[in-house]
Amino acid sequence: MKSKVFLSILVLAAAMVVAGCAPASPDVSQLQECTLAVDGVFLSRGGGEFIVVSPVLTLSNPNPFDVVVSDVTYKADTGQYMQVYDKFPYEYTVPAGDKVVLAGIGCLSFVDAVTDKVMNGGLPSKLAAAQILPFWKGLGGKAPTGVTADMWAKIEGKPVTYTYEISYLTSADGARKQTIASGSWPKTE
Repeated sequence: MKSKVFLSILVLAAAMVVAGCAPASPDVSQLQECTLAVDGVFLSRGGGEFIVVSPVLTLSNPNPFDVVVSDVTYKADTGQYMQVYDKFPYEYTVPAGDKVVLAGIGCLSFVDAVTDKVMNGGLPSKLAAAQILPFWKGLGGKAPTGVTADMWAKIEGKPVTYTYEISYLTSADGARKQTIASGSWPKTE
């Protein structure tokens, strides 16, 4: 009987020691949102009718505890009637002091850009196409249908600066911070 009592006390003491060693819940009252860096909008494939680009984002966790980042949406606009937008469908756990890199994918359409310039800009289709072609080449696209190799060779590609808007939610243990960031890439001074 004494051994059962002693064993029970020993088990209870061990349980209290183990419980006392458990980490305390993090103080999320000072939750900081993850910081965002736009690494770029990179060409994945350039064709004559479509260009596939990949926006790459880095979200860094400045907190001393793990956070979850969710509802990440982005819109990247060339300013030439071509834009990509999407929402990452997952939640991402970002360890304390660490980061997560997200790569999206988007498709830019030459025909859609010309059509938008005609419909919204009021330009004739040939003039709209002529205005889009230098940017198309600058994005890494190839000569669209109807543009000869000689014509394409004479077109000087223009660099494109994307403007972006990105929103995301940072959360931990019930605390939440919504962030909306905007800017341009490449960075303009």
